[in-house]
Amino acid sequence: MTRKMMLGLVAVTAALVVGISTARAYVLPANALIERANSARRRLAIRSLVLQGEVERDGVRTQLWEALRTDARRRELRRGDDTKVVLTRGSLRFEFSPGSGPVRPARAPMDLLIELGFPTEPDEEGARGSGLLRSLGINPQVVSLGRQDRRIVYVIGARARETDRPQLWLDKELMVPVRLVVFARDRSRRETRWLGFGSPLTSPYFPRRIETWVNGELVEAVTYDNIKVNPRLDNALFEPPA
Repeated sequence: MTRKMMLGLVAVTAALVVGISTARAYVLPANALIERANSARRRLAIRSLVLQGEVERDGVRTQLWEALRTDARRRELRRGDDTKVVLTRGSLRFEFSPGSGPVRPARAPMDLLIELGFPTEPDEEGARGSGLLRSLGINPQVVSLGRQDRRIVYVIGARARETDRPQLWLDKELMVPVRLVVFARDRSRRETRWLGFGSPLTSPYFPRRIETWVNGELVEAVTYDNIKVNPRLDNALFEPPA
């Protein structure tokens, strides 16, 4: 081996060592990451959002209008003359048509994007967020680095290539959730991808597109094309039919 080849090998080896050391240095514990994400989102001071877009499911496209506050969310799905309203307040979910009578609420599934992306209070040492992850079967003791769409992400709950474990991905720069993998009771693999944070349309406030995958198949895609930040919203929008 020539001296030039030896020097090149040494340089490559040194670069690899530095890269590995740097990656390890930036992998913080999950509770620290969650606390940092909480602080970053609270600095945006998001009180309300109004979004417009489209939902595609089973080849059918439906217009979507959505109003979101930190304590409630109203989605209006419009196709032709028909409108379906899905109202979420805390742990309760109401589904109805405008002008209908009283409806019985159902239990609302946890929406991790709202829980982590729109905090109203500090999460000291990430205790609350870590508890939410554990409730989904995600092990916050495991943290690694990965990539999504050429962006570096923190992977909580698994190594980057372990697809068979519940896990949450956080964008390293924006500190927002970008992927969630959980397993249902029937062991089906449920994946949510929050794509396009930081896009020209939705900026850091909300993902441009939300995809739902089941066992590797795309079953629903929501694409937003308009957003208003901190508009005044009538409280009546978030009241179920009386």
